[in-house]
Amino acid sequence: MSDGSSKPPLVTHGYSKDHRPDLKQIMFGSLVTRDGGVPLYGKALDGNRSDSESAAEFFQRVRSLVRDPREVCCVADSKGWCGPVLALVQREGLRLLSRLPRHHRLHREIMAASCSSMERVERSAPKGSKEPDFYEISGFDVEEVLTIEVPSTKPDGKPSRQQLHIPARAVRVFSSALFRQKLGTLQRTKTSESKQVQRQIAEWHAVAYACVEDAERAAKRNMAEAGFTTLDLVATVHEIAGPFRRGPGRPRKQPEQDLETERHYRITYTTVFVPEAEVMERLRLSATFIQIRTRNPGWQIADAEMIDAYRNQYLCEHGFSWLKSGSGPRGLNPIYLETPKRIAALCFLYLIGLMVWTLIQRTVRMTLVKWNTGLPYHRNKPSPKITTRFYFELFPKLQTVTYKLPGEEWQKVVGINPVIELALKALGTRGDTLVPVAENTP
Repeated sequence: MSDGSSKPPLVTHGYSKDHRPDLKQIMFGSLVTRDGGVPLYGKALDGNRSDSESAAEFFQRVRSLVRDPREVCCVADSKGWCGPVLALVQREGLRLLSRLPRHHRLHREIMAASCSSMERVERSAPKGSKEPDFYEISGFDVEEVLTIEVPSTKPDGKPSRQQLHIPARAVRVFSSALFRQKLGTLQRTKTSESKQVQRQIAEWHAVAYACVEDAERAAKRNMAEAGFTTLDLVATVHEIAGPFRRGPGRPRKQPEQDLETERHYRITYTTVFVPEAEVMERLRLSATFIQIRTRNPGWQIADAEMIDAYRNQYLCEHGFSWLKSGSGPRGLNPIYLETPKRIAALCFLYLIGLMVWTLIQRTVRMTLVKWNTGLPYHRNKPSPKITTRFYFELFPKLQTVTYKLPGEEWQKVVGINPVIELALKALGTRGDTLVPVAENTP
C-alpha cells in the first residue's frame, strides 16, 4: 500500500460527498488494471485533500509500477483532466485518456462547434432489445493551455508561473444507451426536479439585494445555472420600500446581512414546464459527453477505440462501491477507529481484501469464457460474468460431517454437486481442496 515511510492520513473535515459535513473523513485512491480491476496500488489520503492533487500523486506512482510509462494508457474520470495531472503527463510523456469535465472551457467550445463529418459506431444489442446500441462521434484536434506554478530557486521563494500547451484529441460522443436510460427515468426526473426547484426557490426568495442591477444579475445567473431538464425558471424583480431586516424565526444556515437602505429588491421565481420536443433535445445533450486524450508522439488510437478503452473505467468505481457499501461485513463506511495509524492499517487490509476479491472474479470469468460455459448468477441463470459474491453463495451447503461407529470414526465432505465441481475447477483449485479437516483434539 505504501513504502512505510509516508505519514498516516489526516482525519479532518472536508467536502463530504455523503452529505455529512458534520463528520470527519479520509480519502482513498487506487490504481487498478484494465483486465478485471485488480488493485495495483492504493493509499489512504487526507480528508481535505483536493482530487487534482491526489490524482497527480497516483499518476506519479505509475512510473514505478510499469516497465515504460510511455507505453501505458492511463484512463481516468473527469478528475484526471486537471492542471497538476496534465503537467505531470507532459513532463513524463504519459498517455492520458479522460473524460472532459462539463464545466471546462473546452467542453463548451466543443459542444457548440459544428462538425462536417460524424461517425456512427454500433455495438451489440443489449438483452431484451432488438436494436443495437450505437455511438455518434465527432473528433476535434484541440490544445489545452494551462498556467502552473513552478517552485522558485530564488531567495524570496516566490513561485513563478509557466504556461503549458498540451495538444489533445477530443471526441464528442452521443450514447444511445445513455439516452435510453435517461428516457426510461424521465418520470422520476420530473418528480425529483419539481421537489428540488421548490427548495431552491425558497432559498432564493429569502435573499435581498441593495440595487436592481445586483438583483437582475443574480436572476440571470440562477436561471442559467438551474440546469433542469423538464422545467424552466422565470424571474421577476420586485422593489420593496424600506430597509431589509431579518424576520423572526429560526435563522438560515447562511443568513443575509441587514441592508440599511431606503429600498431593497427581491426576486420572485416561477416555474414553466418545458415542451416535450425541448425535453428530448435536453436529454440528448445530457446523453452527450466528451472524451479527450493527449496526443503523444507514436500513440496511434482511433476515435472509436477511445470509447472501448474508456468503458473499463467503471472497474475502479466498482471497487470503491465495495468500500462505501455502508456498515456491515463488506463496507468500511463508517469507520469506528480513532488513531490515524489504525485507520491506515484498516485501509491496507481493505486493499488486500479487494485484491483477492477481484482476482477470484477475474480468474473465474476468464475460465468460464474459455470453456464457453457459465455458473448460476441472477435468478440461477448460468452466466460467465458471475461476481465473487454470487460465486461464494454457491457453497452454503458444503460442510464436513463426522461419522462415528463403535471403534471407528471418519469425516466426509457432503453437499458437493456438479455446479460446485465446476466452480472449483474454474478457480483453478487443487483436487485435495475439499479434504476433510480433522477436529482439534487435546
